[in-house]
Amino acid sequence: MARPTLSEAAVALWAAGRLMRFDPVVWRTFDDSAETFWKSFWVALPVLPFYGLMVGLHLGNLEAGGQTIQAGWFRIALVEGLAYVISWTAFPLVLFHIAQALDKPQRFVPLVAALNWLNLPLLMVGTAAVVIADLDLLGGLSGLLRVAAQVYVLACLSHLVSKVLDVRGLAGFGIVLIGVFIDYFLLFATTAALM
Repeated sequence: MARPTLSEAAVALWAAGRLMRFDPVVWRTFDDSAETFWKSFWVALPVLPFYGLMVGLHLGNLEAGGQTIQAGWFRIALVEGLAYVISWTAFPLVLFHIAQALDKPQRFVPLVAALNWLNLPLLMVGTAAVVIADLDLLGGLSGLLRVAAQVYVLACLSHLVSKVLDVRGLAGFGIVLIGVFIDYFLLFATTAALM
């Protein structure tokens, strides 16, 4: 699997920035080639530290809440590593079938590539909001910031899905919720495996 060049990554991140501003056509930056599809998964590497921080915060919150983590570091790394791989592959698999059902198979690759690259800046926003909320840096506004960040992330993803698959906003939101359900299932499954 070829890595994206620095210029390809810069263009993809520029497009992700435009997607964060609800640009309705910038998703077309991503073509429908197999190379675009596979290169977009390289963004999982720079996303990994943010994922690790979120896992650490989650496990810390569990312990602070009186729950004991029984697993050692190796088991935690193995379980969370598997969950990370599944989270990067399960939703694209669902999207493949949705694009087929909507008779838009040519939109599958641009959608997955755009979603993958959009993950990096959106996870940065989400992680910052979670850290601020967990440390209660804004007092009573910390929780509100966390909710606002979650709403913003869902809005960005829903807008992208709606535009690429050419469906109404509510349908796009419903498709995004499938991905949210997958992530929450993985969160509960990994938590149970570590207890």
